[in-house]
Parts: sequence; C-alpha cells; structure tokens
Amino acid sequence: MKTILFIILFAVDLLAQGVTIEWDPVTTLENGLPASEMIGYRVFYGTESKSYPDSTGSLLARSAALTLAPHDEYFFAVKAYNSKGGSKFSDEVSKYVYVTQTPSKATVSLSGGSKALAVGNLSRYSFFELHLGDEYYSDRAYVLEELPDFLDSALAIKTSNGNEDKQSVDPNWIEFDVNMNVDVFVFYNRTLTPPDWLGEDTGIRVSTTDAGVGYFMVYKNSFKAGRISLGGNESPGTQSMYFAAILPQR
Repeated sequence: MKTILFIILFAVDLLAQGVTIEWDPVTTLENGLPASEMIGYRVFYGTESKSYPDSTGSLLARSAALTLAPHDEYFFAVKAYNSKGGSKFSDEVSKYVYVTQTPSKATVSLSGGSKALAVGNLSRYSFFELHLGDEYYSDRAYVLEELPDFLDSALAIKTSNGNEDKQSVDPNWIEFDVNMNVDVFVFYNRTLTPPDWLGEDTGIRVSTTDAGVGYFMVYKNSFKAGRISLGGNESPGTQSMYFAAILPQR
C-alpha cells in the first residue's frame, strides 16, 4: 500500500490531560479506490517516535480528542482505511502533554467576551494553583505564611531546590508558552543579589517557613503572548531557588 498523500496532522493544546488531533481530508486513495469508498481513519499514538502501541477506533470525522497521561511527549500519525485495507502512516507530529490546573478564576474579560489564560509547553518543573500555605518546591516542605490577595489562585510554577536549580546561570532556565500578555511574579530569595532578568521590584515581601530565607522579595516582569524565558537563580552557594506566578495583564 502506498503512502496516502494529503494528510496533514497537527495537535492543538488544551488546558487538560489531552490533545485534539485534526487532519486534512483524503481526496484520492492510491490503492485504486476513490475517497468516497473510504471506511474511515484511525489515529495511532505513543510516547516514542514511530512506535504506536495505542490507537483509536475507526473514525469518520477528521478529528479525534484523546485523554492522555500528563507530563510526557506523545507522537501521532493517521491511517486511512477502505475495503482494500489501510494506508501507510501519515507524517508524524508530536506534542508535549501538560496539566495546568488553571481554575475558572484565571480568566480575563476582553471586549467581545472572555478568554482563558492558556499556559503550556513548560520546559521543566510543573504548574500548580497558588494559595496561602502551599508548598512551592517539589522537593521541600516549606510553605508561604502570607500571600497578597491578587496572587491567590494564580497559576504558578512549582520549582525544585536542588543545587543544580539554585546555582543555574542559564538565561533560559524555565521556558513556557502563553496565549495572551501576562505579568510574571518571581518570588526571589532576599539574601541573594537579584539577577538583571528579574525585572521590577514590586516592594511586596512574602514570609515563608524556610528560616534561612525568612521572606521572599517579589519581582514583576511583563511579557507579550508567545514563548517566555526565565533565567537561572544565579546563587553562588546553596541559597534557595525562586518560584513564579503568572497572571493575565489587566
């Protein structure tokens, strides 16, 4: 069976544990039958390139919504079927699946309606919904003892406090995508000299149960929709790592 041409596959991010796959219609099959005699499509997928242990059933529509385990990269391809069998696979595409846990409060009203903040493709760490008393590291039990009201329920990035994290000087240490203009608030160790990328000191101080820090200084940086990069912590020793919160610009 020759490869089916004209299938273009792409993935659409969702704020959930899944993706939607869509593709262009097949107009001519290369096995001698017209597209009108096609039985349907199947989507094949897995976490390794060119290896697809999972698949959908036969689909008449040209899209498929899949619920997948988060924090892994998935690879997708499509086959078309008719009474003579299936085609070869379409071109492969991939998408990293993530979970943001973005609550309904993280919406901003725009003229003509409202648009939800969508944040994804996080290069490291994980998202969480920020509240007073939350642990902000994945590997330590420190919690915030106070939090400004406007940051309550913000989407945040839970970092780690290992030496590699604390001492990084990588200008692109954390990267992620946003679908609208946002303000990023970085909670930075007060005992360190702040790196240039941190932006504006808001004057906000937030206490923590980490006695070695006492409180975080909160810095603000504004970004346009697209890919965002946050730099390294740049600690010369073993001081604490930062974490960050994200809000739509108002």
